[in-house]
Amino acid sequence: VFGIGLNTFKGRSVAEYSDAMQRRSLWREGENAHNNFLQILAELGLVGLLAFLSTLIPVFTQVWRQTRTGACRPETLGLAGGLIAFLTSALLGHPLLTQHVRAVFFLVLGVAAGLSSAGSTARASRRWPMWWLTSAMSVVALALPFRLSAQRDANDLTRIVYGASTFREAMDDVSYREAAQASTG
Repeated sequence: VFGIGLNTFKGRSVAEYSDAMQRRSLWREGENAHNNFLQILAELGLVGLLAFLSTLIPVFTQVWRQTRTGACRPETLGLAGGLIAFLTSALLGHPLLTQHVRAVFFLVLGVAAGLSSAGSTARASRRWPMWWLTSAMSVVALALPFRLSAQRDANDLTRIVYGASTFREAMDDVSYREAAQASTG
């Protein structure tokens, strides 16, 4: 329901690879999902995906209504078309993982939302998004202690060492590290 955690998909994907794939240097660090919606679902869970979709649906619903009534401005229609093209590309890629692309996407989404609601007289429908946002944030806030506890338990601190080299093997197959006087591990 809450996903595996933000930015963890790539690292966790390695466990799903076959031994032959793991030996290839290309996939040693893992791979992102080539479907941005699927990656959002995996990392942020159903709650995160619904929150993401709840930012998109009102904009496209308003543009659709304006288009059907003939009140849609050309720039609003152009922005909505660009957003649809971008989101279609996200079905086969992961453009939202790039920071600058993500920033521009949300900027354009905000401009499209502003243009699509300009001159709108529908004020009664504003209570539903606020209720949805409050509910979603409450669910995330209630789950946060459990997620933090699970993340703390899943951390592997045995690989964190300060002031020492990586493991090396001597000729007698004994692993060792070269360490400085002040190293910790």
